[in-house]
Amino acid sequence: MVHLLHPKSLWAGLCDYTALHCKRRGPNTHRMSKAAPKKTAAAPPPGCDLDINDPQVQNAAIRIQASYRGHRSRKEMKEKGPPRVIENLKDVVLIEGSAAKLECRISAFPDPFIRWMKDGVELKDGPKYRYVFEDPDIVALVVRDGGLPDLGKYSISVKNPFGECSDSARLLIEVPAKIEKGPESTKAKKGTTVNLTALISGEPAPDVGWAKDGEDIEEDDRVYFNIGNDSTTLTIKKVTPADAGKYEIFVENSLGMDQSFARLDHLRLEGAFLPPLSPFLCFCFYFCFLSLQTKRTMLKSVILIGGAQKGTRFRPLSFEVPKPLFPVAGVPMIQHHLEACTKVPNMKEILLIGFYQPNEALSHFLVSAQQEFKIPIRYLQEYAALGTGGGIYHFRDQILSGNPEAFFVLNADVCSAFPLNEMLSFHRQLGSPDSFLMLGTTANRKQSLNYGCIVANADTHEVLHYVEKPSTFVSELINCGIYLFTPAIFHHIGEVFQRNQKELLLEESTNGWQRAEAIRLEQDVFTALAGQGRLFAYKTEGFWSQIKSAGSAIYANRLYLNCYSQCHPERLAENRPGGPTIRGNVYIHPTALVEASAVLGPNVSIGKGVTIGAGVRMPHRLLSYPSAQDHTCVLNSIVGWDSTIGRWARVEGTPSDPNPNDPYAKIDSETLFRDGRLTPSITILGCNVTIPAEVVILNSIVLPHKELSRSFKNQIIL
Repeated sequence: MVHLLHPKSLWAGLCDYTALHCKRRGPNTHRMSKAAPKKTAAAPPPGCDLDINDPQVQNAAIRIQASYRGHRSRKEMKEKGPPRVIENLKDVVLIEGSAAKLECRISAFPDPFIRWMKDGVELKDGPKYRYVFEDPDIVALVVRDGGLPDLGKYSISVKNPFGECSDSARLLIEVPAKIEKGPESTKAKKGTTVNLTALISGEPAPDVGWAKDGEDIEEDDRVYFNIGNDSTTLTIKKVTPADAGKYEIFVENSLGMDQSFARLDHLRLEGAFLPPLSPFLCFCFYFCFLSLQTKRTMLKSVILIGGAQKGTRFRPLSFEVPKPLFPVAGVPMIQHHLEACTKVPNMKEILLIGFYQPNEALSHFLVSAQQEFKIPIRYLQEYAALGTGGGIYHFRDQILSGNPEAFFVLNADVCSAFPLNEMLSFHRQLGSPDSFLMLGTTANRKQSLNYGCIVANADTHEVLHYVEKPSTFVSELINCGIYLFTPAIFHHIGEVFQRNQKELLLEESTNGWQRAEAIRLEQDVFTALAGQGRLFAYKTEGFWSQIKSAGSAIYANRLYLNCYSQCHPERLAENRPGGPTIRGNVYIHPTALVEASAVLGPNVSIGKGVTIGAGVRMPHRLLSYPSAQDHTCVLNSIVGWDSTIGRWARVEGTPSDPNPNDPYAKIDSETLFRDGRLTPSITILGCNVTIPAEVVILNSIVLPHKELSRSFKNQIIL
C-alpha cells in the first residue's frame, strides 16, 4: 500500500531531517578550509503557515521519517530472503565414458553459497566435477568420464545469510555390453565335460548368445549355457569329435555389442591311427580359416546430425521437423546415408550423434529405420554442441564397443553417391591401421574457397596440406565431409582435447570443459595430420553437394532423383493410361492423389497424402508436399505440409542451381539479403499456409500458419 503525505507535513519532515543531518556533521566536517557560507532556512511552501519549531510539527516529522525508514527496511527484507528451488533436479541417465549434466533453477538474494554432494560427500570443482553457473538463476554440475562408480544420489545445498535449501536427484549409469574376459581355448578327450566361461558386463543387462563355427547353438541336455550377473558359461557334456571347432560368444544391449571366441580341440586317444591329410584337404582347411578370420571384421558408421541452432539457413523448413529428417527425394535426408551404410559388408551398427532433444519424430524414424534395414541404429545426444570431432571423441567408448576394424563418419548435410565400399577397398590397400581416409571431389577455383581444400600427392594420394575455407586459392580438390577412420584417430583427437584443457586451465570460465571438448576435425585434427603420412584422400567422380539452405535441398532432390533412375527405377513414377503426365524424374508417394490432367516434372517429389488437382503444372525442380487445387502452377518452390494453393494461383521462385556449363561448379550458398534487398531465390511456404485463388507468390518466404490474401513479390511474410 502506498501512503500519500500532505505537502505541508512532507516539507516539515524534510526540513527536520536536514537540520538533524547538519547538526550531526558539525562545523568542522567539511573539507574546505574557507568557512562555508551560512545556509538560510528553507522557506515553507506557498500557503503553508506551519511553525517547524512547534513540538507537534516536530513529532509529525519524526513519524514521517520513521515511516519512510520502515518502508525501506520492509522493501529490503522482501527482496532478501532464504533461497528457493524453482525447478528441481531431475534424474539423469549417464552413458559410460560420456558426461552428464545435473541442473536446477534457484532464486536467492543475496547470492548464495553452492555445494554439490554425492551420497553425502562434498564434490570439489575440478576436472572430474565441474560447477557451472548459467544465466542468473541456473546452477549445474557436469560429471565427466562417467562410469559405474559415479552411480548414486547427487544433492545440492544452497545457503545464504537468510536460510538454506537443498534438492537431490539420482545419476543412473548405462554401460555398453562388454566381454571383460573371453573364454579360453582348451582341449578335451572324448566323453569328458568342457566348460567355456566368459566374464561380461553391461547396463542394461546384455543379451547373450553362443555360436559354433558361425552357427547359433541350439541348447539341449548335452550342450547348454547359463547366464549369471557377470559371467556366462557354455557347458558341453560327453564331448565328441564333432564338438571340436570355434566357439563364439556375443553380448549386446541397447548401447553396444561385443564378441569373443575360443577353440575347442579334440584329443585323440593314445594309439589311435589318424590318416595323413592330403594337400587338397589342407588347402580347404586353410581357406576356411581365412574365411573365419574375414568374418570377424566389424565396421560401424557414425552420422553427425548437428542440432537446432539460431539463424539456421534451413528455416522455416526445420521448424516442424529436425533438418536431418526433412524429406529429400521422398525420404528423410539421412535415410540416404543409412541406405549407403547398410550396403557395406560387415556393417554392424550405425550411430547418430547430435544435440537435438529426442522427440517423437526422431524416435519414430529410428524405430522404422531399424525395421527396414535390419541393423542396430541408435541416437547419442551430446550435452552441448561439441563439433565434428568432439562428438565422436565424447562417445568413443560406444563407437569402439565390439572392437570394430574401422568406422565411417558422415556429415548429415551432404548429398552424395556415398562410395563407401570403394573407400573401404582403397583404405585396405594402404595396409596401415594408423591411416585415415577422407572423400574429396573437384570444385572450380572460385568456389573452392568455400570448402576445406586438400593438397594431395598425385601418386600416393597422401594429404600433404589441408586448409579449411582459405582466403586465397589452394587447391581444386575439396573435402566432402565423409571419412573412414580406424580407432587410432582417437589418439590424435585426444591430443587436441588435452591441449585445450591446458589452455583453459587458468581461465575462470563456467563452460571451460565444454569448450575443451568442442573439437573440429577439419581445423584441429586434419591440419595437424597433413604431411605426416597418415591422412589420405580418395577422389570421387560421383555426384556430391552440400545441403545448407532450402535452395540446395531442391538441387539435392534433383541429384537423388537422377540416382533413382539408375539404381532404384521402381521408385520413380511412370506414364500410365488414366494417370498424370510425367516428364523426367518424378517421385510420387503411394498415398498421394493426383488428377489425370496434371503435368508433373521434371525433378518433382510429391509427399505423403498430397492432393494435386486438375490441370496443375509442376515443372522444374520442385520439392512439394501441399494440396494444390485446379490449374495452379508451382515452379522452383518448396511447399510445406498441410498447405493449400488456390485455383489458378502461381507460386514461383528463382532457381539457384550450379552453372550447367561448368562440370566442377557447386551450388552457391546465397546470403538472404543483398544490397538491402531480399536475394531472389526459391519460394518457400511453411507448413499450414493458405494461398488464395488467382494470386502470384514470387521469390518469397512465408512462415508457417499464415493465410495470405493477396500477391507478394520478393518478401518475407512473418
